[in-house]
Amino acid sequence: MSKEKGYCDVCSTEIEVTMCCSGHECGCMGLPTEPPICSEKCYDIFMSEEYRKEKEAEKSIAFFIPK
Repeated sequence: MSKEKGYCDVCSTEIEVTMCCSGHECGCMGLPTEPPICSEKCYDIFMSEEYRKEKEAEKSIAFFIPK
C-alpha cells in the first residue's frame, strides 16, 4: 500500500489517500482502499441519501443524449 495526494470526494480538500497499489500489481488499477473522505462531517454527507441522489443525477446528465 502507498500513500498519495488526493482530494475529498465531498468537499475537494486535499488529503493523503491510502492506495491499494501503484496500479500495476493487481486488478484494482491503483484505486484507494477507502473512499477519500477528509472528516466525519464529509463522511456523513457522503453516506446520506441526498448526496447519492445528487451524484446519480450528475451521472445521468453527463450521459444524456438529446433525441
